[in-house]
Amino acid sequence: MSFNEKELHEIYDQIEGGICLFTNDEEKRIVFASSGLLTLYHCETQEEFFSLTHGHVKGMVYDADYQQVMDRFGLEGTHYLTFRRIALDSTIHHVVGYSRLITLDGQQYSYMHLLCGQVESAYHQLTQSLPVLDATHFYNEVLSAISNQENDYVPIVFNVTNFKEYNRFYGISAGDDCIEKIAETLIDTFQGDLVGHAYADNFLVCAHKKQLHEKIQRVCETINHYIGNSSILIKCGLFNFIPHSSLNSVRHVFDRAKLACSSISHDATKDCAYYTEEMSKMQDRRLYIIRNFEQAMEKGHIKVFLQPVVRTYSEKLCGFEALARWDDPKLGLISPGLFVPILEDAKLISKLDHYIIEKVCQHFTDHAHSDVAQVPISVNLSRIDFDLLDPFQDIEALIEKYHVDRSLLRIEITETVLQRNEAKLATMIGQFHNAGYQVWLDDFGSEYSSLNALHNYHFDELKIDMGFFRHFDEKSRKIITSVVMMAKVLEMHTLAEGVETREQADFLREIGCGKIQGYYYGKPMPYGEVLAHCQKRGIAIEKATDAKMYDQAELINIISNNGTAILHYDGVAPQMLAWNATYKKVMETAGTIGRIKANENLRAKDYPLRGKFKKLLDRAYQSKNEEVISYVDNGQYYRVAVKYVAGLKDDWLGIAQLSNITGETEYSKMDQYDMILRHLYQIYDGIYYLNRSLDQIEVLECVHERISAGTIFHHIDQTFETFTHTLVHPDDREMYLHFINIHALYQSLKKNDQGVISTVVRVKREDGIYHWTEYIALLLYKTKTKDIVICERKSYYDSHKDDPRIVNLMKNTQSHR
Repeated sequence: MSFNEKELHEIYDQIEGGICLFTNDEEKRIVFASSGLLTLYHCETQEEFFSLTHGHVKGMVYDADYQQVMDRFGLEGTHYLTFRRIALDSTIHHVVGYSRLITLDGQQYSYMHLLCGQVESAYHQLTQSLPVLDATHFYNEVLSAISNQENDYVPIVFNVTNFKEYNRFYGISAGDDCIEKIAETLIDTFQGDLVGHAYADNFLVCAHKKQLHEKIQRVCETINHYIGNSSILIKCGLFNFIPHSSLNSVRHVFDRAKLACSSISHDATKDCAYYTEEMSKMQDRRLYIIRNFEQAMEKGHIKVFLQPVVRTYSEKLCGFEALARWDDPKLGLISPGLFVPILEDAKLISKLDHYIIEKVCQHFTDHAHSDVAQVPISVNLSRIDFDLLDPFQDIEALIEKYHVDRSLLRIEITETVLQRNEAKLATMIGQFHNAGYQVWLDDFGSEYSSLNALHNYHFDELKIDMGFFRHFDEKSRKIITSVVMMAKVLEMHTLAEGVETREQADFLREIGCGKIQGYYYGKPMPYGEVLAHCQKRGIAIEKATDAKMYDQAELINIISNNGTAILHYDGVAPQMLAWNATYKKVMETAGTIGRIKANENLRAKDYPLRGKFKKLLDRAYQSKNEEVISYVDNGQYYRVAVKYVAGLKDDWLGIAQLSNITGETEYSKMDQYDMILRHLYQIYDGIYYLNRSLDQIEVLECVHERISAGTIFHHIDQTFETFTHTLVHPDDREMYLHFINIHALYQSLKKNDQGVISTVVRVKREDGIYHWTEYIALLLYKTKTKDIVICERKSYYDSHKDDPRIVNLMKNTQSHR
């Protein structure tokens, strides 16, 4: 054995299931067994495993299954396996996996990857109670049955995605019932055809081509309706025909059908797929990536590319994101869209993350004395990092090793990480913050984003998912606007990634999004190339003092019914960096079209209002309070208020509010609250702002008849009592009144760790029917009087009320009230 066994353990011990390498000869001698393989055979040590198997593959396989397994070894390509094994405790289990030939240090071995199946007794319950064949008998029967009619039949493999989640949600017994339901459905649908049970939730069918797709659709609809969970779906894969040549060729086409089935496991839009050669190529590429990943890092084939992050207001370079690029000597450029998911699936992504972070730290050290200013770089941490490692200690070790300023390294965490251990994650985010790192939430909006998640964890910045910009329509604009407004309320910065056009960049400036990343400003490139690119585009590097100033300005909400703008003042003339739609419209009434024209006017020496505005700005800097003037322009009267935000004399940022007061006797502010709530109508049927100090309810959005947006109700408790006795189901009224009482509601929210509570009651809608409705109360802890927002929407139960499990759940809920 000439290969490095320690290195193999470092790779293969992290892969789910068990990995075995053995000699490609008649002896079939085992030369490597991963820790996962030991677990499959209930062994604690290598010695126990080799004693159990006598060091040969024959000792791993149940005697009756050995020959069909041997038929697959030594063949080119990838071949799926299913057989029984006898563990150390003498229990018999089914396993599934695949085998292929690999070369290590010039010598050829057979590689076998196994996953656990079911215990023998449980496995046979199905085949004994229903006319379903086990895999071995199924393949033999197929070969006998098709005779010379091979072109009339197709192999089909059925599999349920995320079936482990079904068992976790509903229990093992329910999982067994589901398996039996699948078997019954297949037998009933494919009458006269052979049906086999490979293992667990995997079934085999030798089906006649007549009405094939109608039958497949019937099976999928029946089983998916039975499961009743959109994240757990049955899929099937097919091959074009079944060859009548040998048992091995029959198994081979079912293996191909299995590949086809696996290819759509993450595609909710497809129920079935036919095998293509590309699927085998994809499987080969997957194995190639796993085998060559470590070597690619060692030899520098995986490189760090940097994508520029540009400040929206100043259009200066304020950061980079570090991204991995694999330039393979054999395959050429391997897309990160290919190798990153494969490494995640193999639980090797943490090695890549560590590699990238270390390269970034090396970069800072290498350029510490350069004439070019250091630019902060963000790095990504994946879910696997938090599952397998302590990323904080890992990064701290690299920071100490390379003597890097922590303020230069930004930590990005994806939304999927938030689904893990909340306490552990909150502690680790706190560790990063206490040490001086910024922590960003990446891909916000790509998963099922939760306001609770933003309440539970403190992030410095939200990265808005690029998916919103692939279909940049009015709905996307509203969602992005809502996210930016919400982030400002929570004092979080925002960065939009995936920006490709000037239109998108201008929109983000108009709503006050802080930073932009995307191909509009530059694709990921090596450091030298990205600097040259930015220089060519006229994108200067942001100074550290400017970064602090703009960070403060970014938190100002300019999305308002008032004309609001962010300005920069250099002691000579102001420059409007961004303004909202209202400010733009007011400027148009003065005959000024666009920001560029406005800035030209402000800097023109003969502009009649230049001196007046200069005095206003000088006063605003000195007082640090809001300063106001009225003036006449284009025959109309205007009032502008300016307030200092951040910066030094002759280099500071401020906020300006402009209104056309022509015809008005008295100017009054139009905004009384944060506009973010107005955009939540996309998610909720009703949004109600409870102002505790004024004892009033403001309706921001509502679907109920005779209650319109903008209505204000005085006396909160009295209003809700009237609503309750009018629209809430009689059986739910007492509970709802207890929930909605303003004093009790406030006390409950204060006691809740998350500052969010909810209830579900039946409410009469415009159709005259009582619908299950969810009410979510959120404490606005940053408001002076601790106001409350109530959000209303139809409950999940209402849309699934025919599901017997939901019916039982609601009965139990009612009985415990």
